[in-house]
Amino acid sequence: MNRTLLIPALVALAFAASPSFAAVEHSHEHAQVQELTLDHGRKWPTDETLRTQMEGLRTALAKHQRGDKHAPLSREDARALGLRVEQGVVTILRECRLGPDADRNLHVIVAELVQSSDVLQGKVPGDSAEATRRARHALEAYGRHFEHPGWKRLS
Repeated sequence: MNRTLLIPALVALAFAASPSFAAVEHSHEHAQVQELTLDHGRKWPTDETLRTQMEGLRTALAKHQRGDKHAPLSREDARALGLRVEQGVVTILRECRLGPDADRNLHVIVAELVQSSDVLQGKVPGDSAEATRRARHALEAYGRHFEHPGWKRLS
């Protein structure tokens, strides 16, 4: 795959508000996916980088959901969570190697994570509780659409 191509439109739009994301190159030779799909009824394959980073994001979100998961986070906790999400996404975009169809589907999830991260870090206005909910939703979608042995839903 050619590593010099630009991030597809879906991710590029999500990254526009975040210069650190915009600098990440990732190989894509396809059009964007609007909705997640399965691979002929099966979950998409993953690689070690994707599994490791998604597990780390799941752990970070679980840490910040103590008590009322709908309550807004403190400014400090929101920024820390947003930065952790950003770091995970950057690593996924730099190192993850999926086939084109799996990659297209992954970018639906990545775009949601980027938007959540930007709100949590205060880069764009928004509610931290809603941003956290959206990040949780993205991880739940990942678990439903990607093969990840041992993946546990956020409770």
